Amino acid sequence: MVSIYWTLAGGSAVPADSAFLEHSLSVAEQIYLQSLRFPRRRADWLLGRWVAKHLLRTVDERLRGVEARRISVLRSAQGSPQVWVSPENPFPVSLSLSHREGWAACAVAPVPNWALGIDLEVIEPRPRSFVEDFFTLDEQAFLHRLSVAQAALAVTLMWSLKEAALKALRVGLTWDTRRVNVCLPSGLSPDPSWRAARITVRGVQASWQAWWCVVGQNVLTLAVCTETRPEALVYVPLRHVSTVHQSIGC
Repeated sequence: MVSIYWTLAGGSAVPADSAFLEHSLSVAEQIYLQSLRFPRRRADWLLGRWVAKHLLRTVDERLRGVEARRISVLRSAQGSPQVWVSPENPFPVSLSLSHREGWAACAVAPVPNWALGIDLEVIEPRPRSFVEDFFTLDEQAFLHRLSVAQAALAVTLMWSLKEAALKALRVGLTWDTRRVNVCLPSGLSPDPSWRAARITVRGVQASWQAWWCVVGQNVLTLAVCTETRPEALVYVPLRHVSTVHQSIGC
C-alpha cells in the first residue's frame, strides 16, 4: 500500500531570504521565475518549490542526496506540477501544491499517475451569491441548515474540497465546480486531525477518497481518485519548523 506524505509551511517556518530559495532552483525553474512579474506571485512560487523539494528529498529514497538544483518542479501540459530529475522522462511520483497568503501545502505519493490534489484555504465568510454560483443544490440545502458560525467553515471546506478534486483531475477551475458534490458530516468542528469527507464528480466513474482538517484559520484538504486506499496520511515536518505536528493515519 502507498502512503500520502504532506507538509505545510509559511511565515517564520521558512527562510526569509529569497536568494536562499532561488539558490535551490534548477536552470529551467530560474527561467520560469523570470517570467513572473508580481512579487507576491514570485514569492508564493518560490516557497512552493522549496517546500516541494524538501518533501520529495525527505520521503523518496531515490532522491536522498540529490541536490535541490537537480530537481525541477514545473507545470505539465495540463497545468499541474510535474517533477523532473533528468530531461528524458518525468520522475515517477505524484505531487500536488497549494499556495495561500504566504503559506504552501504539498502532498506527494511516491508512485506515478495518481490523481492527487491538495488545497489550502483561509476560513472566511463568503456571500450568498458565491454559494449559489458554485455549489450544488444538495450542498446549498446542507448549508442552509447550519448556523452562521458553522456556515463559514462549511463553505470554505466545500470549496477547498472541490478545488482539491479538480486539481487531482488536472482540470482546475476550467470545469464547472458544480460537477463536484461534497458531503460533509453534520457535526462540524475546527478539528486539527484529518476527517473524511465524501465527494462525487459528475461524469467521472471512479472511487474518490477525501479528507480535511483545520489548521489555525485555514482548512487543508486532500482528494485522491484511486482504487487503492492510501495506507496513511503522514505529516513531514520541515527543518525550519519549530512546532512538529503529529503524523496522522487515515
